[in-house]
This record gives sequence, structure tokens and C-alpha cells, in this order.
Amino acid sequence: MNNAGAAGRRSGSPLTARRALTLVLAAGGMLIGLLPGGTGLASAGTLRPAVTSLRVTTVSLPDATGGHVYTAKLAAAGGIRPYTWSITEGALPAGLTLVPTTGLINGRPATPGGAAFTVQVTDAANPAATATADLSITVTVPPVTVTTSTLPAGIGGVAYSAKLTASGGARPYTWSVSSGSLPAGLTLHPATGAITGTPSGGGTAAFTVQVTDAQDPASTATASLSIAVGVQPLVVTTISNLPTATPGVPYSVRFDAAGGVAPYTWSIIDGSLPAGLTLHPGGLISGTPTAVGTASFAVAVTDSDSPQGRASAGESLTVTTPLTVTSSVLPGAIADTPYSATLTAAGGVPPYFWTVNGQMPPGLVLNLLTGEISGNPTTDGTFTFTAQVSDHSVPAAMASAQVSITVAG
Repeated sequence: MNNAGAAGRRSGSPLTARRALTLVLAAGGMLIGLLPGGTGLASAGTLRPAVTSLRVTTVSLPDATGGHVYTAKLAAAGGIRPYTWSITEGALPAGLTLVPTTGLINGRPATPGGAAFTVQVTDAANPAATATADLSITVTVPPVTVTTSTLPAGIGGVAYSAKLTASGGARPYTWSVSSGSLPAGLTLHPATGAITGTPSGGGTAAFTVQVTDAQDPASTATASLSIAVGVQPLVVTTISNLPTATPGVPYSVRFDAAGGVAPYTWSIIDGSLPAGLTLHPGGLISGTPTAVGTASFAVAVTDSDSPQGRASAGESLTVTTPLTVTSSVLPGAIADTPYSATLTAAGGVPPYFWTVNGQMPPGLVLNLLTGEISGNPTTDGTFTFTAQVSDHSVPAAMASAQVSITVAG
């Protein structure tokens, strides 16, 4: 080897080696080999990839609709996860919130308008990196409208309930009747839109309802509606047996009816009242009866509907003298001898029903329907007790008297 060749090799070898070493990197920064002179792989190793800058990648947010559920999610890139989100300037629309750990914006906005704000994302590096972005959300509120198109019919004298509904605008709503009127007996609740009550007449009532929302300035909407009120059949509700009257004693009773349309008008259509009594058109029977007896008759009632409703019923009214017990001293009895005597009464309306208070002679019993006292008395002496009788008057009359039985030994 000559000196020139050796010098060339000494001077060229290090440079050649430096030029021949080539880093071979896989995707993601994995060192998989060295190629000395372009051939062969060196031992593998790992390199940490460079961390890219943290940035917010969300450039805009969708608009929201007032009163409806809203959801949108902020996004970022770079830095070291996990991220933490916050609002650094401005504010979200009322009703929306930002979840710091996920970047989720959700809620139900109520107030229309635009809201501009700055979001900030912070990564998990030490020290932490931050990035911001200016964003905005516009809340639009559709016009308020009345969504109720028809209302159920009602029946006179029967409790009624229905509810008005609306959509759009900003809640809460306020309801009113802007023209016309509800059927008599019904009212509209301003806060709930509920129509409740008991209609008192028949027919159809047309009216206009108005709903006002909570915006500033408020938005309103109206709708023309109607409620038809039917009429229940007219019937006489007074019982057929009227309260019993007494001759010479002032008497008064009023007929009652249900259904139809009040006021009612009453009349006698068959038979007649007891002498001294009169039926007034308003349904009142009054006067002073003059004679004992029972009067059967028929009454008719007409209402104020158009056309008129009409109903009738058969009635009876008894005039009788006051109920009294006419027994006071019953026949005497003999101990251990069969005995029978009957309590008596007068007036009222037979048949009678009897009871006793106090002690009858031992061995004797009372028949409650006939008033007969019978049996074999076992103890002598005089026994005094109270005999009480009730009749079939309406309402039932009652009378009592002290009665005595003497039992001889």
C-alpha cells in the first residue's frame, strides 16, 4: 500500500461513514434502523414525536330555537389531552350551559337574540397550554300561535273542563278572552288556559281567545273558538207523596225539577189540590187546607229553552188531623191468666207503628204493627209505661201517652 492510498482512506473513511448513515423512521417517530452506506438496518429505538400547538377547531356553532332542546360540542386539537373548557368572555344564551370536561353546550334557551362569547380550552401539559376562540349562538323564537282548534261540548248543569294550548313564543303564556264570551258558568284561567265551571244554560257561545308570551316586547296570537252546551232532559224531582198537611194549619211546599233551562214554570194539568191550597207558577204550593182527605193530581213543568222542554209527574197530598194516642188505661189483668188488649190511636195516616218505653207487666208482649198487648202476666201490681205511635205521613208523625195496666194477684 502506498502512502497516497493510505492517506486517502484515512481522510475519506470518517466522512464516508457520516454520509452513509441514514436514519430510517417509521410513522409516529419510531426509529426502525440505520442504513450504513445505504444497506442493512441498525437496531430499533423510539423517538418522542413533537407536540403540536393546542388550538380550538370549532369555528362556528349552530343557531338555537327558543323553547327547544339545544346541543352542540366544542372541539380542539393539539396539546395534551384531556382538555378543560371554559367561557372567558361574554356568556352563553340564557338556558344553555357548558360542560367543562366534554365541551358540550346544551340546554333549552328561552330568550331570543344573539350571544357572543369566548371559549377557552386548556390541556393537561405542565405547564398547561391554552387556546381561545370567539364564537356566537343566535336564538330564534318562532311566532306564538294558538294550537287549539276546537273545544268539547258541555252539558248544562254538569261540570266542564277543557284546556287551551299554544306553541312558539316564549313561555309562560297568559290567556284571555279578547271578544265574545264563554258560556254562562264557565271561566278561563289566565295562567293555565284551563276553561272550567258548570254551564248553566244551553246553546253555542262563540268567542276569541288571545295568548300572550313572555318576550319583551310580548308576542300575541288569537283564535276564534266556540263551545256548544247541550241541555239535560227536563224531569220533576219532587217525590210523589208530598208532606202531609193538617186542617187549619198553614201549609207550604215547593216543587223541584232538574235539567232543561231554568227558570221553570209549573201548573196543574190533571186533578186538583186539596181545598184551600194553591200552586204558584214558580212551583210553590201554599195556603191553609180546610178538609181532611187525600188529593191526587198531576203537575207539569216547562223550562226556558227554545223550543221549551216539558215534564210532568203524578202527585198526592194528604190532609189529616194530628196523630194522637187514644189509649190511656187498659183493662186489668189477672196473674197467670191469658190477657189481650190493644193500643189505639187517631189522626195521622195509617197504618201505625207502635213501641213502648218503660216496663210492661212481666209476661206480656207488644205487637209492633197492631198495637196488641198479649200474654200471661206473672206478677201482680200496677205497671205504667209510655206507648208511642208513628204513622205513614211524610215525614212520619209521632205521638205518645202514658198507659197503665193493673195485674191482680
